[in-house]
Amino acid sequence: MSFFTSSARLTLAACVLALSISAEVQAQDLMLFPPETFGQIVVPQTESLLGDIQLEAQVGAYNNEFVASYGPDSVFARTGRAVGLLQVLTNVGHAPCTAFLVDGNKLVTNNHCVPGILENPKMRARGATFIAAVQFHAGFLRDGFSDGVTTFHVNPVPLETSKELDYTVLQVLGDANAEFGALKLTSAMPLDHTPFWVIGHPMGEAQRISREKCQADSPAVVGNRLHHLCDTLPGNSGSPVIDADSKAVVALHHAGSRAGEKNYAVPMADILAQSKVLVADKPASPVAAPDSSELDAALALSDAILNNDAEARIAMLEDLLRDFPGTRAASRAETKLAEDKAVLARAKAIEEAERARIAAEQEQTADPKEDGPADGKDADEPVPPTGSPFEDFFREYEERLAEPKAEDPKPVELPPAESGYMGLRVQDLTEEMAEALDLAGQQGVLVSDVPEGPSRTAGLKAGDVILSLDGDPFEDTRGMVRIMSDRRPGERIAVRISRGGAEKVLTLVLTKRPEVP
Repeated sequence: MSFFTSSARLTLAACVLALSISAEVQAQDLMLFPPETFGQIVVPQTESLLGDIQLEAQVGAYNNEFVASYGPDSVFARTGRAVGLLQVLTNVGHAPCTAFLVDGNKLVTNNHCVPGILENPKMRARGATFIAAVQFHAGFLRDGFSDGVTTFHVNPVPLETSKELDYTVLQVLGDANAEFGALKLTSAMPLDHTPFWVIGHPMGEAQRISREKCQADSPAVVGNRLHHLCDTLPGNSGSPVIDADSKAVVALHHAGSRAGEKNYAVPMADILAQSKVLVADKPASPVAAPDSSELDAALALSDAILNNDAEARIAMLEDLLRDFPGTRAASRAETKLAEDKAVLARAKAIEEAERARIAAEQEQTADPKEDGPADGKDADEPVPPTGSPFEDFFREYEERLAEPKAEDPKPVELPPAESGYMGLRVQDLTEEMAEALDLAGQQGVLVSDVPEGPSRTAGLKAGDVILSLDGDPFEDTRGMVRIMSDRRPGERIAVRISRGGAEKVLTLVLTKRPEVP
């Protein structure tokens, strides 16, 4: 196999282009190779003119660079992995184009490459009647060297094609995506002077990129064609026009002007609007911010549960149901409200029964029977009514009074004066609070207030649940105090929190406790 040098190829290309510019009516021959060289990476020796416009054109000084000039991990090399040399074999020879991979092991190229090559007048004159085979060569980065090149067979029958929009979608026989990835397609219309990259195999040589002065013309889109100023040569047909910012394919390059002033591409938006097999890349959905109403409702539920005044607590729960309908905290508040109302009604009934009992005793003491008590008891001893419908209430009320009461969680200010200062107030988590905040357990403490200071600077907010400090978990405020007792001003602490159901780590720098005036 023989190879031309790069300088020889550029001299040949420049001569052909000069002839094209000086004689607009002169047609160029299709790049065509003998059938027996199909499957080899060879150097083009002829060029082509299709219709009234030149397939590719150079704009001013030639600014195409070999992608191999950059490192294999460069953005140009990584983007270009999905772009390869397409060889189309007919019964009279084979011709090179460019194609690129998209998801589903599909290739996108020009219709005038496949199957339109058979409609080229020069090819018809040579007797071309059918396409025998198509191959896709990926990883062709160095001229004259086939090492690193992987060849895939391609079904020559298009999955989809359009002569009007000059695009064709082909199916690769094999998993090319696994090794060479895929380019993303965008339906965004480019604006005037949008910067582009055009990556392809001009003249059938190793992969090149046009990026210097490569941009949309002004106006960018005329009719249904994108006008661009990127340098291309024969063989670039089917190259992706890539938005330099999004790295997505914005158009399919397909032709150049006869005078070499600009090149043409089909906007991907038009292709995607017609295609049944190609889809636009969907940008990643932004992570939804935690629903503030859920957090506010959880805090309102916590405040209500911590209120020891039953009637005030009921009023707060009713307010929560009105202000935060449909939240998880509202569901819990509805259950709690029903329980509290039942307990309050029972307590009031017990209170009324107690008043009635006391009134009965006082009445009996004030008006004793002349014959004394029938059961022989001292007349001065109070006798509780027997058979009273409230007898069970009396017993339950007395039992409730005898039950030991658990201490309510109290806000604790952290840390002690001799330790580093965090500048926040926290409190222990109750079972109800943990449930309202959708926590797996009661580990950690609830931030109840974050005044101006180091905690606010670090990003802590009221309603956050602190789970650990520097990786040390703790159960409650006492555990947190123990961890903080030996920390000093100036130390950095990794604070793991739960906020809106998601965990994150904040960095907090301790300070000295501010002096109280």
